[in-house]
Amino acid sequence: MNETECVASLVPPVSSLPLDDWRFGRCQINYRDSVEVLEIEHPQARCEIALMGAQLLSYQPSGRADYFWLSEQAKFDGVTAIRGGVPICWPWFGKANKVGSQAPSHGFARLMKWDVARLISDENSAVIELTLDDSSATWEWFPYRFQLQLKVTIGASLKMELVIHNRDAHVFEFTGALHSYFRVSDIADSRVHGLSNQCLNSVSEGVPIRVDRPFRVEKALDHVFENPRQFSLECDDGLTIHSHNADSIVVWNPWLEGAQSMNDMGDSEFRTMICLEPAIFKNAVTLAPNQSFSLDMTVSHPSGETHI
Repeated sequence: MNETECVASLVPPVSSLPLDDWRFGRCQINYRDSVEVLEIEHPQARCEIALMGAQLLSYQPSGRADYFWLSEQAKFDGVTAIRGGVPICWPWFGKANKVGSQAPSHGFARLMKWDVARLISDENSAVIELTLDDSSATWEWFPYRFQLQLKVTIGASLKMELVIHNRDAHVFEFTGALHSYFRVSDIADSRVHGLSNQCLNSVSEGVPIRVDRPFRVEKALDHVFENPRQFSLECDDGLTIHSHNADSIVVWNPWLEGAQSMNDMGDSEFRTMICLEPAIFKNAVTLAPNQSFSLDMTVSHPSGETHI
């Protein structure tokens, strides 16, 4: 074996792609350190999705800046949760108190390798479908048969739909979230419109409080608002966000003290991000055998004009 062959043998093969229905644009998988990343370039938009967790890392409509934030220190070691983009929290949101102290925070879905099930594109949009099935690796934490299906549609706007299928003979319950990290130029200049002036003070404490409208982030927080179905982020040139089946919108920013405690986030990076998370938080979903439930999010710009 020569030196070139030896180096090539150390690089794991990339996953194959189902391209029968792909008509417009380019798609390929490349490794970022130890994580496979699906890269899509379409005339209307581009995006990147890590196959670990089916995690959207980037979405950039043509003529605009990226909507999502990704930490400059995010780890792509294939083990650590990736800091940024849209992590999928499932089958629980937050700490898994009922499962055990060793269970991963925010569930296991964001840590598992997903499969690319289908790729579709035409001149207007591209659709990426990824799936995760139960396995011996998931039964330790969630002893049920299931399939998760994530459908990502990119074009002039972004739509994400997470569909949970119960393939078990028994009812199961879950919580979860699309833990979306949005990019802002400066958190001090950002506002969230459309949220109530009442919320819970934190995910862990759940104490009702009143807040100003529009909502501003001025300290470390993880407030829980009732989902208004539509709200907007005033940042740079603004975004409109829709979510239908979530019961809550969690707003999170770690602020300086939180950023300093993380080894995958720079000390000042809290200034350029805000998490607005459509979540199943207040009431767990009970799903009967052969039934499905979907959690969705649509992100768009209020005008069709391009601007960077």
